[in-house]
Amino acid sequence: MKCANRILWTVAACGVVAAALAGCLPAGTGSGAAAAEGPLLLEQYGCGSCHVIPGVRRANGRIGPTLESFARHAYIAGEIPNHPDVLVRWIQHPSALVPDTLMPDQAVREEHARAMGAYLMKLR
Repeated sequence: MKCANRILWTVAACGVVAAALAGCLPAGTGSGAAAAEGPLLLEQYGCGSCHVIPGVRRANGRIGPTLESFARHAYIAGEIPNHPDVLVRWIQHPSALVPDTLMPDQAVREEHARAMGAYLMKLR
């Protein structure tokens, strides 16, 4: 029985490590398919109603900051480090990271947030 428990713990630990490593990969790495979906998702979620976003149709908003050269920005919203994993969380739940932000929480699914983030991280 001890051997079976050890195997289960080993498998569980490997799963945790794999998940952690997957989260550490920059959003722009991989097949590029996620980044290719980004502009369409940014359009569908209406991000362009507040932001100027190069490569996204109808993204000419002036309420929020322009997202041109986004990958060069040191901070998101001027307060949190611009890192791919932080960006995904920001896209999903901005008020959880910056409570007084004007950016709305839109219940963006994680895979959509990753695709949008991957695209934004390509804007240099």
